[in-house]
Amino acid sequence: MLQDTVAVKVRGFRNLIAALDPARLKLAVGFSSIIARLGLPGETHYAVANEWLGRELDSFAARHTHCRCLALEWSVWSGVGMGERLGAVEGLGRLGVAAVPTALGTAIFEDLIACLPQSTAVVVAGRFGTPGTIALPRSGRPEGRFLERVVVDYPGVEIVAECRLDPVSDPYLIEHALGDVPLFPAVLGLEAMVQAAAVLADGALPESLEAVAFRRPVVAGGEGCTLRIAALVRAPDRIETVLRAEEKDFLFDHFKATVRFGSAAGSEDSLEEARPGPVPELDLDFLYGQLLFHRGRFRRVLGYDELSATRCIARIGPVQDVRWFPRRGEDGLRLGDPAIRDAALHALQGCIPHRRVLPVGVERIRLGHFDPARSYVVHGKELRRDGDRFTFDLRICDDAGALVEVWEGLELQAIESLAPTGGWPVALLGPLLERQVEEFLSEGGLKIRLGEDVPSASLLAVLLGPGRPLLYRPDGRPEAEHPVSAAHAGSLVLAAAASGPVGCDMETVVPRGAAVWKDLLEGRYWALAQTLCEGRQEAADEAATRVWAALEALKKAGASTAHAPLVLERTAGDWAVLSSGSYRVATWAGDIRASGALAVPVRTVVGLALASAEQDGRSAARPRTVSAYGYRHVVGFADTNVVGNVYFAHFIEWQG
Repeated sequence: MLQDTVAVKVRGFRNLIAALDPARLKLAVGFSSIIARLGLPGETHYAVANEWLGRELDSFAARHTHCRCLALEWSVWSGVGMGERLGAVEGLGRLGVAAVPTALGTAIFEDLIACLPQSTAVVVAGRFGTPGTIALPRSGRPEGRFLERVVVDYPGVEIVAECRLDPVSDPYLIEHALGDVPLFPAVLGLEAMVQAAAVLADGALPESLEAVAFRRPVVAGGEGCTLRIAALVRAPDRIETVLRAEEKDFLFDHFKATVRFGSAAGSEDSLEEARPGPVPELDLDFLYGQLLFHRGRFRRVLGYDELSATRCIARIGPVQDVRWFPRRGEDGLRLGDPAIRDAALHALQGCIPHRRVLPVGVERIRLGHFDPARSYVVHGKELRRDGDRFTFDLRICDDAGALVEVWEGLELQAIESLAPTGGWPVALLGPLLERQVEEFLSEGGLKIRLGEDVPSASLLAVLLGPGRPLLYRPDGRPEAEHPVSAAHAGSLVLAAAASGPVGCDMETVVPRGAAVWKDLLEGRYWALAQTLCEGRQEAADEAATRVWAALEALKKAGASTAHAPLVLERTAGDWAVLSSGSYRVATWAGDIRASGALAVPVRTVVGLALASAEQDGRSAARPRTVSAYGYRHVVGFADTNVVGNVYFAHFIEWQG
């Protein structure tokens, strides 16, 4: 039996070489078996034959250095091959030998013949347990909090490690609890996966993470939980990692990421500069008391320099002498302070104040290292929205303005609604209104700003952007390249801009009595207020104020309700949507927490009227410069409507 088995491998190789011209040969590949190294009961003859085949290839390679030689020592294959024919796949699986899938084995073969391995012999196998016939060098006890116990260790190929989370070893868990449920922070999940990948990369730090997925939150209850972190080399510069928890016996991938070594793809600066504008001061106790659930070391957002529904610039503060893993001699965090990275993520909540959002994935993270003693600035910009999922890009800079880390394609998932008690801060009301008007009217392109004790011109200038003039008509209404509108209520200022006709109004709810309201609203509008009052079960003064704000917004948008009565479309929550002809008006009523004279929450109604140019039967008014006798320039808006062959135009300002 030994002679026959050896003959197939060794004599067959010699006969093949003898039939060829070795000088013309460029590649020689022998299919050997891992049994040559591990052995297998009853298969000594097969082990010897494969060992001798490997030696034949080594000898040939030494004599013919121009020819690339490979002895591929395969493990058992799944679905095809000798192991399948002999019915040995299941038995080997019980011994800890994993079969090679056919598609994967074929792909590995193509990769190996396309490159030049350092050794003639290459083992291609899944896991094969810990046989006594081979001694692999072990990684020992890897450094890192999350690699306490090594379960699987194939140096340079794969590592699986576990750790036990508990409130004493991981005190940050109680500071990252949603309600009473401690959640393992996603940013520490990234740290755990990088620690595992670093073991396989000889301690090197990665340049980036790709295809990051946060599929299921890791719940660390009162007694904690066990994490299992696995890393597998897929290419010289690419390691796949996964984090699982003991929930359901480690069956689910909670977090996943591909760890990249070498240059990270992507632009050096993925975000254009935002346009900072006046942002009303935001009470951080409100931010972290009602909007965000983070406590302790995670409370790092100091305020916003820019905040809208689609953009933010947030300041992140330092912290001193905070230990993450007090039972260890040192924290050993390879990516630096996790709380800075976490604060960069939860700062985006200010852009979506009415829905709690959690991260569910990232296309790419170009990694940096965060110093807990330094301050940072995070720039966020929304790329797109699909229902309850929001996609942002993030750029995090240090206090000197140097770029530290970039998150490209961060996906946030809304999981529940948020409704604060005691009213909305002015700083968050702009993003709230902008988001919900888009939801209720299905109108994109609307931009809203609110401020306190600031000129409306400064808010409108931010909405328009640099280099776009803002002018005022004699009646005080603003005009610009794009339709704009502004309103005041006490110290509060509201500004809006849109791609089509837009009008906004803001009114404080004041008790006036039915007689006064009936006189102000006339009969038909008073009837609408009564319908709102009865249908929504809201106070008569609030319902009447809604109608009044809607009428004012329509006037500012250029609509006439003389022949198109104002009617109710639908209501939901704090909102009521009205319509008049081609115009639709979204009205919001709620408590606003302003500062100064309005420190006590004040009931306020906001009305926003919108109509597309096509719906309104007009093209959008466009500013233009025309010549006029006696003046060098006349800046005005020309309407394209024609009545009796006369073009109407109203001029805003003469510039002599």
